[in-house]
Amino acid sequence: MKNQLKAMFTKAEFYMLTQYKVGKIYDMMMGETLQVYMYWCNMVWNRLSIPRRRFISWLVVQHRSQTTEKLARIGVSSSLACVICDQGDEIHKHLFSECPYIKISLLETKSWFGITVATQSLNRLIVWIDRSKKSKFRKNVWHANIYAFVYSVWRCKNDSYWQDLITRPHFLTDNCKRVVKERIRVVLPTIMAR
Repeated sequence: MKNQLKAMFTKAEFYMLTQYKVGKIYDMMMGETLQVYMYWCNMVWNRLSIPRRRFISWLVVQHRSQTTEKLARIGVSSSLACVICDQGDEIHKHLFSECPYIKISLLETKSWFGITVATQSLNRLIVWIDRSKKSKFRKNVWHANIYAFVYSVWRCKNDSYWQDLITRPHFLTDNCKRVVKERIRVVLPTIMAR
């Protein structure tokens, strides 16, 4: 912990702090990860999402899904390269916000749902959805869309790694649309009956 604090501040910067508060320093050290944990419960209890998509999204937000970087560390993969675009190391940040292939699909998905935030970061997108002044139903639909998108990326990555198949970005978007529409049709009559 001490070394992390030294890496964040020089002695001069540390002494210039007007007040030292442990909570404030902890928030600075955690960055956006802490914010996502605070908003995660809103995504988990969303009835419009299919449980397997919730689970995969939970792994992704927690940075616990198996990327090729993690697989290489344990000896399963021989390469760190992204199996989808082959333009960078496959870490969570690359796979869900920097991969050019995934960026295209995310932009199409966001525009279809009318999500206007400019961020490409999955974590910031989750926080933006929860902070938006939209109805609970619309937020749940957006969360279901994020689940469908993350699950589609996960499936695309696995298909690329295990079967050497790469799905078109437009197919990912179309799949998200189809899944969310079907789930709303299944769940909505139950919600309306209450």
